[in-house]
Amino acid sequence: MAIDEKLWGLRPAGFHLANMVLHWLNCLFLFLLLRRLHFSSLSSALTSLLWMCLPVNSEVVTWISGRPYCLATCFLLLGTLFAERYLSRPAVKYLVGYCVAASCALLSHEVAVLIVAFTLLLIITKCKGKSRAAMTLYGLSVTTILLYFGLRRAAGATGVTTNGTMTSFGLFFWKYLGWMVLPIHMSMERSTDTPPPGWSRNALAAWLCLALACAVLMIVCRKIPRLRIGFAWMGLGLLPFCGIVFIYQGMAERYTYVASMGLALIIVVIGVESRVRWRPFVLGLIAVWGLWGIYRLETRIADWSDAARLYRHSLEATPRSAKLHYDLGAILEERKDFARASCEYKKAVGLEPSYEPALAGLGNVDLNLGRANEASRIFQKALQLKPDDVKTITNYGTALQALGKIDAAKTQYKRAITLAPHSDDAYCDLGVLLFRTGDTDNAVRQFLNAAEMNPDDPIPLFNLAAIYQKSGRPDLAMKLYTRVLQLNPGDADASSALQSLIRHN
Repeated sequence: MAIDEKLWGLRPAGFHLANMVLHWLNCLFLFLLLRRLHFSSLSSALTSLLWMCLPVNSEVVTWISGRPYCLATCFLLLGTLFAERYLSRPAVKYLVGYCVAASCALLSHEVAVLIVAFTLLLIITKCKGKSRAAMTLYGLSVTTILLYFGLRRAAGATGVTTNGTMTSFGLFFWKYLGWMVLPIHMSMERSTDTPPPGWSRNALAAWLCLALACAVLMIVCRKIPRLRIGFAWMGLGLLPFCGIVFIYQGMAERYTYVASMGLALIIVVIGVESRVRWRPFVLGLIAVWGLWGIYRLETRIADWSDAARLYRHSLEATPRSAKLHYDLGAILEERKDFARASCEYKKAVGLEPSYEPALAGLGNVDLNLGRANEASRIFQKALQLKPDDVKTITNYGTALQALGKIDAAKTQYKRAITLAPHSDDAYCDLGVLLFRTGDTDNAVRQFLNAAEMNPDDPIPLFNLAAIYQKSGRPDLAMKLYTRVLQLNPGDADASSALQSLIRHN
């Protein structure tokens, strides 16, 4: 990330490009690993390309914060390649490469603990019996993991503080599998899909279906042995995220990034190695599914071009997400679509009555629609939940001012300034209030404070210019209007006022 920032500054395109390059590199490493496991070039290429285009992986690649998963997977695959090379041709350089790659993977993200499981899977696949090379490699893998956890402990890094639950394992598994196989709707707020803990009918049914699926797989794998690798890969990739380990977010699409490689391998092996008479039909189904997935991926990419569209489509997948309703409401409010913004905020509050940002947003909408009394009531409720929300305090002061409660409004503005002395909003609002009550000198002082706190904000400069213009100081007003137009060239009010001053002076 630091290198990206040095190269690109804070322009998002550079960060996204780095994620894309890592994703493509992971695709290449997957292809090389499958070839070394004696899969055909066709199967290896199809698996890699299919995995690269899976819609469920869009979150890792699209989100800049998904970088740790791309990076950890890159080193995990590289380490597995070194491990395979060491098992084929034992040499110290391959062990060193394995250790470096495994360490880098672990320092990228905790998901890299899977290196131990994938190393064991590789040993079972390549070594039919015990061998010195296999024992050495696996011992080194476990040692690396133990060293990593020892360093975490020494550094004081906090770990899991809550136990996972096995009761919901089946529910987690089938949800993740559904996201990978049936990408009908995708969401950026998957955490709301977390299955409830404890035993229930659904949890028990999910476990029974999982057991039945395992029994069927044992029969299928006898006819197509290579499927074992794919199923083992997918299962190991999902294992840490299915409730065994407590994860603060619960569920997320990015958790399937490694496991989806196993799914892609399963699909390709079924298509390529199925019985000859069924192969055209199976390949046709896979082709249709793949094209559908590409369409869903393109739809997902298009969603990122517009925030409102992204939130609406995400709500189709996770309709009970209060955060998504709030985010959509905030976008609609910004676009002055107050009616629909109010509707989304109310839905968020309906899902979570104590969700303070949605309450504050609802108050903002009422304030913009001239319903100051209702806005004041809602702001009071929001401040009971979060008394130090400076923006809500400032807006509450504005509502009180609209109701004619001048002293109460001053109190709220001063309270906001006390909590956030470096924010210019409360200074501006207090300045407007003071100017309207005839206290021009104190109003000028507040606007000067606001301009000092944020020199690039044209609002306090415009207000100062207006005061100087009315006070018979056109020279200062012209300078300030000019500065406002430098900061905001499209400000029609500042342009009109400046032209008027030029004509009269």
